[in-house]
Amino acid sequence: MVTKPELGFRSPLSLFPFAVGLIAAIAGIAVIAGWAMDVPALESVVPGFATMKVNTALGITLLGAALCLAQYGVAARRLGKAAAALVIAIGIVTLIEYALGWDAGIDQLLFTDPHALANSYPGRPSHATAFNLMILGTGLLCVDSRVYRCLATVLAMVAALISWIALNGYVFGASALYGVGLYSSIAVHTAALFFLYSLGLLAAQPQCSPTKLVLSKGIGGILSRWLLPFSVLAPPVMGWLFRHGQVL
Repeated sequence: MVTKPELGFRSPLSLFPFAVGLIAAIAGIAVIAGWAMDVPALESVVPGFATMKVNTALGITLLGAALCLAQYGVAARRLGKAAAALVIAIGIVTLIEYALGWDAGIDQLLFTDPHALANSYPGRPSHATAFNLMILGTGLLCVDSRVYRCLATVLAMVAALISWIALNGYVFGASALYGVGLYSSIAVHTAALFFLYSLGLLAAQPQCSPTKLVLSKGIGGILSRWLLPFSVLAPPVMGWLFRHGQVL
């Protein structure tokens, strides 16, 4: 039986979603500035890797702002939900573009993408990016609803899993992963921000599992707090050692 979350975790936990939202918003703004001033280091963290598209940066900025606003009063939350709805629209339209082979004219609405390959879609976020934008925006809309709060948890976990797989692909050097439609051209900092944001969204609803379990005082909570960091970090660490161990 899961007990109530420990009081000692409540204060830091309440600050974590705001901090995550702030980091996401600042990172998104920085990438948009990189496109505006043609700074490749902001568009793509590692030279030669996929770039974070402008619509992706805009979506992450809006998601970050919405998560910050969700920690305040009713008016701020409504403004945040409007931002989340716009993010959902970006994700849905992008997925429809892929499904129908259609150009809605939003991919390069703000800036052109001169780095895109000839056979790709200039300025268009990847399938995984668009899907994550859609489900994270939907999850944010459901946070305040008692009926759909568990749906927000499920969506955050799905987004975290997709992002975690993408990050592990970079660590393991699994270039074949990015030939799969879902993961094609997803940037490393896009995946990292989505993973961090998913954790922030989970922390914003401590009354739902698995956050409730992790914060509980019982044996399940203690084991979760010990094992969770290892389960998340072990695959990428082992992947790095597997790739670079012989060189070292």
